[in-house]
Amino acid sequence: EFRRVLFRSVAVKLANGLIPSSIQGLPQLANELLVLRRVRHPNIVLFHGGCVYLHNKVLAVVLELIMGDTLHDFLRPAKTQPGDGDRYIVLLGIARGLTYLHMRDPCVVHGDMSDGNIMVERLQHEPRAKLLDFGLSRILSPHSRPLGGTCHYMAPEVIKGHTPAKASADVFSFGRIFY
Repeated sequence: EFRRVLFRSVAVKLANGLIPSSIQGLPQLANELLVLRRVRHPNIVLFHGGCVYLHNKVLAVVLELIMGDTLHDFLRPAKTQPGDGDRYIVLLGIARGLTYLHMRDPCVVHGDMSDGNIMVERLQHEPRAKLLDFGLSRILSPHSRPLGGTCHYMAPEVIKGHTPAKASADVFSFGRIFY
């Protein structure tokens, strides 16, 4: 019996600057693995799996390869500007992805919502937004650590620092993206 096997391209994410004698970036990548294995939504990058190489101290996260632009590049003035309908569809996709994360039990906070952490792919002439980069995200618990993120998109309470992670910080960041 023959089976049809479909091979897809994937993206492999390694810790930034990772070399055998260094573990820089490993905690964020481990956190991303922890969060992404719990979520599955059309507006969130699809998690395929992870690889751990103990001998080399390497952690790899295998994700769907998104063929598109970051939201920043999608909206860049040098390119053909998307119409109001496409902008609406992209914003709706971002809102759906965030709603999915925030409605989970326990709640998941992205923690770094910015135009560089959202990809826009074109599917049959319609754009679809996908949230990615969950390295700073939090699964909320009574002991959740404060969030980080991209300064231009951070909520004021996150910039101050000592506030535990909350979904409202993502909502503030979404408002900055919307603006």
